[in-house]
Amino acid sequence: MAQFNISNPNYGFSGTALVDGGYSLHTQPSEKTSDNFGRQKVTAHQNVYEADFEYGSQPLRWEALTFGSASIAQVPSLGGVLMQVGTGSNDTAIRQSRPYHRYQPGKTMYMAANANFGAATQGNFQRVGFFDDSNGAFFEQGQPTVGNPYGMYVCVRSDASLTGSLPVTQRVPLNQWNGDQSFIPTINWLNIQMIWIEYAWYGAGTVRFGVTANSEQYVLHTFNTANVGQTPWARTGNLPVRYEIRNSGSYLSANTVVTSSFTDGSSFRLSGSISGTFFTTSSTSLIANGTVPPIYYVATGSTLYATYQNIAAVINASSSAFNIIASASAATPSLLLSASNPLWFNGLNSSSYGLNFVYSSGSSVTQSFQAITSPTIFTHYGVSVVVEGGRDAQRGFTYSYGINPQTPRGRTVPAGSFRYPVLSIQNRTMGTIEYSGSMISSTTSSLTVSGTPWTTNQWLGKFVFISGSNTGSVPSGQIGRIIANTANTLNYVDNVTGLPLTASNNGGGFTIGLVNRGQILPLTLVFSSDNICTVELIASVPNNPVILTGSNFVPMSQLGSAYSFVNRDITATGLNSGSGEVVYAFVAPAGGSGLQTFDLSNFFPLYTTIRGNVPDILTVAVSTANTGSSIGCHFVAQEAMS
Repeated sequence: MAQFNISNPNYGFSGTALVDGGYSLHTQPSEKTSDNFGRQKVTAHQNVYEADFEYGSQPLRWEALTFGSASIAQVPSLGGVLMQVGTGSNDTAIRQSRPYHRYQPGKTMYMAANANFGAATQGNFQRVGFFDDSNGAFFEQGQPTVGNPYGMYVCVRSDASLTGSLPVTQRVPLNQWNGDQSFIPTINWLNIQMIWIEYAWYGAGTVRFGVTANSEQYVLHTFNTANVGQTPWARTGNLPVRYEIRNSGSYLSANTVVTSSFTDGSSFRLSGSISGTFFTTSSTSLIANGTVPPIYYVATGSTLYATYQNIAAVINASSSAFNIIASASAATPSLLLSASNPLWFNGLNSSSYGLNFVYSSGSSVTQSFQAITSPTIFTHYGVSVVVEGGRDAQRGFTYSYGINPQTPRGRTVPAGSFRYPVLSIQNRTMGTIEYSGSMISSTTSSLTVSGTPWTTNQWLGKFVFISGSNTGSVPSGQIGRIIANTANTLNYVDNVTGLPLTASNNGGGFTIGLVNRGQILPLTLVFSSDNICTVELIASVPNNPVILTGSNFVPMSQLGSAYSFVNRDITATGLNSGSGEVVYAFVAPAGGSGLQTFDLSNFFPLYTTIRGNVPDILTVAVSTANTGSSIGCHFVAQEAMS
């Protein structure tokens, strides 16, 4: 249907005069029926991902991550998945699609999901959308206010920066949404809703949020990013679908201050370097009338000043949600020695440094120091991802990964072997590798190298992959987000929880860069064998990865494929019983009767985990009977990288 622009003085006409004295008619599609490029939605809409949870939680297509006392369970009687957090300060439950859906220029990425946010709970956050811990767009239920009693926000998150940045989330509360003003006030967010989000990337595309009701789509808010800022609205348009519920720690209000007895800042924990808030160990009433900004001093030594500046930057990145502004400063004796000042301790002197916290008395922060007193639940149902305009065939680089060319049948499988791994592939952990080295010491929140190879905050916002955790609890190592660095020390947090990592690895190797969110699309398997054997393809799944014995994954970039992102192993001698998912099997004939070729184009791609530290493995495993066999094997696959 045509839509007239009644604000135009020509009321529906373009203002272009015609030779007969009239005006040309100007029409445009309604916002409800046009895509993010202003085109009428008449092109093919292609589903690229859909899920329902009638019989289970779909663990092959979704990854679940819990922290603290959180839990996730499929509920057959609802056909949905119940996510719950307890009262722990950092309880977290996340459900994220395995794919990072590939953005295609000129197309609109669209998702629709069914969710019931329920009533807002202080200190708890529920999020649904296209996002991860670094970039994306999502609905959020957070802190309720007088003007926003449901605590509903629409958010855009980005870590895009020319010089490096921690993720910054732009939140717009319900009472500031710019969409359908006649419909927005009628929404009861205590009820189940069909929400949708669509975006175009290009770095400066439009991001829209809405709901479907009464058989119509209603636009709730639009982020117009072109001609607005100087950086992309997100660093990438390749994003997963995610449901998240988390407690983000106790929070501080306009009438509380921070005190502490620790001396070096090591106990100052940030739960919000990613999620948007922080907590400390205790609080007390603000002295006097609260007009003097409280100051939090913790130690002496000029090297702390830069550290506190970095912590302040993290806090300020989420200041819009909590009305807290932080800065680093040098202490003065007059402040420290005041008898009425409760922030004096440990005999600090004029060479001390600390953090200043200034609290606004805005309506978004009206409670006292808030503890989370009851569990919160969040139930989600079906979800779909659509490419409006149809999806083009994915274009990536096609590579072959296999036995060394000098020994075409280079793996000998002994007689009587069961699932002997002859070839395995996986994505490398880091998509970009900007620095590689070895540490001389580390903790769960920092590592130190020899010399002074870096400039201050050179790696702010980047990721560090610490290979081979010495606890063995994470076979492929750990990933942290760098919140600060000096000339030879990195400070980092877990990139999902914002808390310290679970283990240190003194003397180990590490790399700095961006986590690899690409994927490997298997296309073909080429196989040959001297003797009869059974061949199985075994793939990692998030809750049951392939675990190999004696493996040595070598980057293809060292094997002649300089721009490949894949690592290959042809040395493993064992596969842990029950690890991985057997997804394909066949019998290879005896006598070396030629190559067998198998079409794997319907095989699901290989991804990585939510944290990004454990890439999927795809293994060709061979079982033999009374005779061994020499094996030749190659995968042909397409790499689709961010």
